Amino acid sequence: MSFYPREAGNNFDFTKPLLEREVPRLGVSMGKNYMNIVRKCLEGSFEGVSGFNEGEYDSMAYKESVRQGLL
Repeated sequence: MSFYPREAGNNFDFTKPLLEREVPRLGVSMGKNYMNIVRKCLEGSFEGVSGFNEGEYDSMAYKESVRQGLL
């Protein structure tokens, strides 16, 4: 199965087919929690990290916010 169609340009968003076709399968094989974490990673939907700037990405506070957002 290909996620990158031959006719797709450089701006093709491969996350959509992954989210629609493959992520739901993870619930069966890996469990619901794992499936939800993968979905959040692909979507970039972490609660509580919007208040950080790029210079803070290595901080413990940022890492803890990401961890909490994945729960």
